Amino acid sequence: ALAEGRGQEPEAALARLAAALPGDPAVLLERASLAERRGRTAEALADLRAASALVPSWRNLYRLSELEWRAGQSAAAREHLRKLLDRSPGNLWGLTALAKIELSNGDPARAERLFLELIQNAPPQRALWTNLGLARFFSGRYEPAIDAHLKALAIDPDHAVVLLNLADSELAAGRRKEAEAHYRQALARLERIEAANGLTPDDSMAKAQCLAHLDRAGEAAEIAQRTLQQNPGLPDIVYEAALVYALVGDRTSALVNARAA
Repeated sequence: ALAEGRGQEPEAALARLAAALPGDPAVLLERASLAERRGRTAEALADLRAASALVPSWRNLYRLSELEWRAGQSAAAREHLRKLLDRSPGNLWGLTALAKIELSNGDPARAERLFLELIQNAPPQRALWTNLGLARFFSGRYEPAIDAHLKALAIDPDHAVVLLNLADSELAAGRRKEAEAHYRQALARLERIEAANGLTPDDSMAKAQCLAHLDRAGEAAEIAQRTLQQNPGLPDIVYEAALVYALVGDRTSALVNARAA
């Protein structure tokens, strides 16, 4: 009923389930799903925490950490993922989630170690090498970041965002000529995608970044402004707009959007 959006049927079904299974953690998990779907995040978190306390399985802890992360409670998410890994050492789901949190809101060096562990134990994945490259970039280790992005490209050649990340690392390492070549390659790839299917907001911002690095500031700012206007409530897009404005020299707009993000 919840999946099909049948009005208040989910509430009625949940009431019957609760009557049939009083005190069962499964009821808490279903109630959390309903509360989350209805936009009551605090209630969903309370139910997931209660269920995880009763049954601290890796799946319950993982689901709880996911919602905590989406709710901006990164410290709690990190702690529950560590509990998950204590109970299930080497769990790929838990390692991946913790690595992403450390990358975006924690310790890049810790993220690098986690992504290296995942690369050693999981099937080859472009995303793992990409994230390893980002972790090294955020740590100021640009040459190792370049190496990781090249390995990502070996798995998925001509991937626009990987090319953009590679170019950023090359630019930071002082390899301007190579960086400009890869910005052009990323731009060409994005333009082919745009002609065939259109661009997602993230891809539009990636295109704007490429244009800004290639001294096409007017086009870059125009795309950033249009994409921001079309997606005003997405924090990642607001942040990426700030980045584009910084690259084209509009410091005021960069600061406004960075604070908003």
